[in-house]
Amino acid sequence: MADVYRARDLVLGKIVAVKILKEENCDDDDVRARFLEEARTAAGFDNQSIINVFDFGEHDGRPFMVMEFLKGEDLGTAIQNGRTGDTAHKLQLALQVARGLEVIHARDIIHRDIKPANIHVNHAGVAKLIDFGIAKAPDATVKTQTGFAVGTLYYMAPEQVLGRATRLVDIYAFGLVLYELMCGKRAMEQDSMERTFYRILNEPVDLTPVKNCASPEIANLVRKCTEKAPEARIQSFTEICFELERLIAGPTSTKQLGAPTRAPAAAQSEAKTSSVWKLVGTALVLLVIAAGTVWFFFYRTAVSTASKASIAGKADAKPARTLNDRAGDMVLVSKGPFLFGAENTRIELPDFYIDRTEVTNRAYSLYRNAEKLSPPKANGALPVTNITVDDARAFCEWAGKRLPTAQEWEKAARGPLGNPYPWGNDPDSLRANVSDNPSLQKQGLMPADAIPSGASPYGALNMAGNAWEYVGERIQPSPKAIANFRPLVRRPCSLDDEWVRVRGGSYTRPISDALSREFIELPGCYRAPDIGFRCAK
Repeated sequence: MADVYRARDLVLGKIVAVKILKEENCDDDDVRARFLEEARTAAGFDNQSIINVFDFGEHDGRPFMVMEFLKGEDLGTAIQNGRTGDTAHKLQLALQVARGLEVIHARDIIHRDIKPANIHVNHAGVAKLIDFGIAKAPDATVKTQTGFAVGTLYYMAPEQVLGRATRLVDIYAFGLVLYELMCGKRAMEQDSMERTFYRILNEPVDLTPVKNCASPEIANLVRKCTEKAPEARIQSFTEICFELERLIAGPTSTKQLGAPTRAPAAAQSEAKTSSVWKLVGTALVLLVIAAGTVWFFFYRTAVSTASKASIAGKADAKPARTLNDRAGDMVLVSKGPFLFGAENTRIELPDFYIDRTEVTNRAYSLYRNAEKLSPPKANGALPVTNITVDDARAFCEWAGKRLPTAQEWEKAARGPLGNPYPWGNDPDSLRANVSDNPSLQKQGLMPADAIPSGASPYGALNMAGNAWEYVGERIQPSPKAIANFRPLVRRPCSLDDEWVRVRGGSYTRPISDALSREFIELPGCYRAPDIGFRCAK
């Protein structure tokens, strides 16, 4: 429908791709409108898993759009040529696609044409959605006729074939892409049109190839995505992202990725012993009984000693360094003293866990959906913001956690030696999402797991910059804090409500405000786009 040119943007000085509607299509009002609708839809995103559209419009009567210039290949080509890597890398590709679709669905947009050919993969393994030609947006000016099916047949859900598309058709198609990514071939083979329609509407997806080439957990995820009945499918890309993240980073990931398992040594020993005993003749029964009697007394003594040692070992065992949790993975902050506050007061704390990252929109959506509340319509990988301290407490309680105390938060950020910043003593703005980080082209929230070089001594991320974070205690505000917030607070929020503190700085502040011991006092009912939280337990 269009010609695509490699071009140079003379203002920005960089290479771009320019897509221009072919002259013979310019007189077709429907094609023309769909082209501009695609440009308008794609231009509304700013996400690393979705192609960037910088500009669109018309020139000499021909609609055009200016897009990010991508190097690499589409996912279909990468699959055919065996360039998708091992299972872990395939799951990473799938996770990037799922995160992009999570963002799209948060805007109430249905893609309707998810397939390997519409996913681009560069040489660094970054996957992007690249085609929105038939995406369905709530404010679209071009409407698809009721009962008219659009999409690519081999990736269509049953209801899409019948002309009824909800966001669950994207989940179905994603399941088929995951199938193809794992197995190297399409789930729906080439067949007659009639036979293909029949299989889509009536036959479940054959999971045998997936079970043969991937783990049972991956096969189960494909199944949950490709159920024939929409209500039986996994219901959101938020849930899919959690499943993929668990498969990639779970403590049993080696087993989940299909690694062969050995029988326990004890079981092997028992099997060998059993075989030996079967060879013993009945003539040796009395000897066996005598030997068994002696063995029993020695064995009982050995087991008693081993049991005592085992119990002692469990009593002395250290808690796990991490906890895997769908509401936010946690890291252990070991018991012991640390230096607290501007005066470096020595404080002793027991073991506790704190979220590895700020609570994300993805995790917060799980809570909101469970409580039958509207979830945030934002990038799932970003920290949830614009919430009150009561909102934060409610989430932590739902997740079986709580807000950290000021002492817990500060120890998790500073470490036992009282570092001014999570990474050490130097105010290195490159290690945080702060306003004076010279490597950032624009200000804004970053994914909660961004900038790993700024991790705290315990492995907690973004405790400096990105978003301010609530700590749990109520405080008595200072007169200066009341004066500062008087012009900012609007009903129903009130200066007479409880007051709390936030810590860690944000993307709107310089590195000097990201000192781990610094804080801001504010009304608990106040909310802002750079205030979030993490939980502890």
